[in-house]
Amino acid sequence: MISKINNTILQPYTTFCLNINCTTCYILAQSCYMKEPLFYLQSGTAGEAHHDMDRPNKVYRPGGTTTWLLEYTVAGRGVGWMDGAEYLLQPGSFLIYEAGTPQHYEVDPRVEHWHHVWCCFDPKPHWKEWLNTPEIFPGILQQQVHRKPQRDQVYAALQEAVAFAWSVRPHRRNLVLNMMERALLYCDEWNPAGNAASRDERIQAVLDYINEHAFEKLNLDLLARVCALSPSRFSHLFQEQMGQAPMKYIEERRLDRARELLMISSRPISMIAEECGFSSAYYFSRLFKSRTGMSPRAARETYKDNGIT
Repeated sequence: MISKINNTILQPYTTFCLNINCTTCYILAQSCYMKEPLFYLQSGTAGEAHHDMDRPNKVYRPGGTTTWLLEYTVAGRGVGWMDGAEYLLQPGSFLIYEAGTPQHYEVDPRVEHWHHVWCCFDPKPHWKEWLNTPEIFPGILQQQVHRKPQRDQVYAALQEAVAFAWSVRPHRRNLVLNMMERALLYCDEWNPAGNAASRDERIQAVLDYINEHAFEKLNLDLLARVCALSPSRFSHLFQEQMGQAPMKYIEERRLDRARELLMISSRPISMIAEECGFSSAYYFSRLFKSRTGMSPRAARETYKDNGIT
């Protein structure tokens, strides 16, 4: 089939997803023969789609898109090609096409379904270090998020991006990019170029637990049970992997949060100490001063003098 507009032949270009819940995808699918060598997509748009062999989402954009495009696979599998070589979009696959990079992908017929989220974005300058992801082909970056907690975090952030994209909020584009940034940060925690990718899964399980319970009562025995190790073995492995003892790591996280609260709130120091999991205001103040060289009260006054609060 060849389409014409004003007697101009439009060359076969792309089909997009036909998910009835994804308005942009549905509209784009109606124009699967595009004239432009570079397909226009607006930064700050996003969508979520389910495909099967009846709706295969066959995308072919030899000139790429005007923005960067993220494809995150939730379930099933997609398949793509570059110069005749195949690459897979599997569950947990965080794949990014740089602007102007050829795009050729669809539902993998060997699996017959694909659930994915897409997001168009122009990367902000400070995203550069988070986009230091393995390049599988020129202009195509791909990282695999293996652990379910991280997958769930990435998916939740991108779901929020989709919700903002289809809202009528005045700042919806920026809110989409804000969620995109969150997803990038989650992925960067497991970037093969960083330390997390080689981290022992038992220690990562403990770190996940600490992130959820950092301000509750924690001790070495409890953390050792999380990763099914003896307290002594756990302590040694944690020190080896993280460069500091487990309880010191927790203290650092709590102190970071306390600093934030000192800067942004007027809560009493005793309340901040309790909220951040310290056993007493006295212990918190003593620890804070040993780490920063000043008391919490003095630190708060310094933040005020510098216009931070």
